Amino acid sequence: MFSSGGTESNNHAIFGVAGAASGGRKHVITSAIEHSAVLDPCRALEKRGVAVTFLPVDRDGVVNPEDIRRAIRPETVLITIMLANNELGTIEPIAEIGKIAAEARVTLHTDAVQAAGKIRST
Repeated sequence: MFSSGGTESNNHAIFGVAGAASGGRKHVITSAIEHSAVLDPCRALEKRGVAVTFLPVDRDGVVNPEDIRRAIRPETVLITIMLANNELGTIEPIAEIGKIAAEARVTLHTDAVQAAGKIRST
């Protein structure tokens, strides 16, 4: 699917996963320092009754993967963490977060817009 940009893509991913998830109660995990393109849809979901956990970051702006593991609930449907912070330049441990999400069978979304062209693939 193509979109007009990162914000629209984030909206499709976040609202799409939350909307498609079955069950009554739903829960989303994100960090407190996400770009507004992620925070705004998460806040909108809260207004619709979806529980959202906004995790803190350390002094370097990094989310602790163990905080994510501890935040997962039976009703968690989505973890959304940016790959590269647009203000700090911090690179989040997405591979480790991905393993945690996979173990818990929770969908992982990452806003990787700021990482494009800046992170070498191995």
